[in-house]
Amino acid sequence: MTSKPLAPDDNLSNTAMHTTLQTPLNGGLPTKRPPPPLTIAINTSTTLRGVCFLMALSSLLSLAISVAKKQQPLWPLMNISQYAAPYPSIYFFRTGTSLSGFLLVLCSISFWQHRKHPASASIGLGPMTIVGFFLSGLGLVGAGLISCFENNDVHTTLAMLMFVSEASIQFGNVFCHRYPEAASTGWTASRLCRAFGTVYLIGCLFTTVLMASHAVAKVDYVISILEWTATGEILMWCWWYARQIDRVCDNNNKTRRSSSGDVDNQNNIDSNRTTYSFDDQVDEL
Repeated sequence: MTSKPLAPDDNLSNTAMHTTLQTPLNGGLPTKRPPPPLTIAINTSTTLRGVCFLMALSSLLSLAISVAKKQQPLWPLMNISQYAAPYPSIYFFRTGTSLSGFLLVLCSISFWQHRKHPASASIGLGPMTIVGFFLSGLGLVGAGLISCFENNDVHTTLAMLMFVSEASIQFGNVFCHRYPEAASTGWTASRLCRAFGTVYLIGCLFTTVLMASHAVAKVDYVISILEWTATGEILMWCWWYARQIDRVCDNNNKTRRSSSGDVDNQNNIDSNRTTYSFDDQVDEL
């Protein structure tokens, strides 16, 4: 008797293999999901206030240490970088400027992400603001890492990049940007004060350049006074800008709540909050 060969479908081992191939590799059992990327949520307004705090603290601390150790005199007043150049002041100054510059770059990233947000017009968020914060961050980091005692030409160039970038931000924010509310309110007292501060900052830079190039008589302590006061003006402006961002975001959230009623936690997030991920992804919450 001859046996009939089995068809492929009648072969149990083949059927079993076929069934196995159609089964998921994990056999339907739950598997461990990879952990989500490590992220840090930072408010842009908080970041700007951190820059103000770090710069003020590191500058004043450098002055106090250098004067206390009799490395530099309190009068005639010297530049911030001259007080920060000796050891150990340079450690505090480099830490403060490096962190501040990094935070300014993060601010520029956040501004770039929100450049098309409807509320961006209310805070004067234009190209000069985005590019200016990025360049000022780079200049601040470089000027802090390279002291005036190590290479004064490079240090001065990077410091001027920071000051010119900040002046460009303020000039564009005050004089070039068209605010929606300006048509009804005109120039407010706040805008007039900012305009005065911007003109003063540009005047400090212009006077410093004239003195450094010996176009006018150079007086070292005058240049130092201009630098200290210009730095103070920049920090006050950044603090005001942080408050402006908070105000716009609060109004935006109130409008969102009134238009959509109860908003869940996923949607009720400040518009100026950005997530910075360490896996080279930059997401907007």
